[in-house]
Amino acid sequence: MRSFFLYRARMQILLQLIFILLFFIAFIGSLQSLLKGPAVVQTPNDGVSRGLDNNYRFMAGVYLGVSIVCGWMAYTIQEQGTLVYLVALMVFLAGTGRVLSMTLKGAANQKYYLYVIAEWGIPVVIVTLQYMRNP
Repeated sequence: MRSFFLYRARMQILLQLIFILLFFIAFIGSLQSLLKGPAVVQTPNDGVSRGLDNNYRFMAGVYLGVSIVCGWMAYTIQEQGTLVYLVALMVFLAGTGRVLSMTLKGAANQKYYLYVIAEWGIPVVIVTLQYMRNP
């Protein structure tokens, strides 16, 4: 029985580490996007419209909110159930949006393929760990 509790504790610690990692990635990325706007991904000479700037910074704010949720989940992981699965779904859907963009417009850079692998792989790990933690 003791080994079962140690096993669940390890799954919980791994989940916490993943959510801490997601927190830092989303927090740093969202602050950079909020402050710089579309200039993060475009040169200033590209002539960014006000609408694009507005939508880009709006999504950066949403991204900042997601980072706070991930940080809160890492801190309160013992109390979390369904929300863990919902955040995993959110990360997976973000990767799906990236794949759609890459299909329609092409990849801006080779590193974006690695992002997709992470955005589709991390949710699988989260769901697996959560299921193993709370069968």
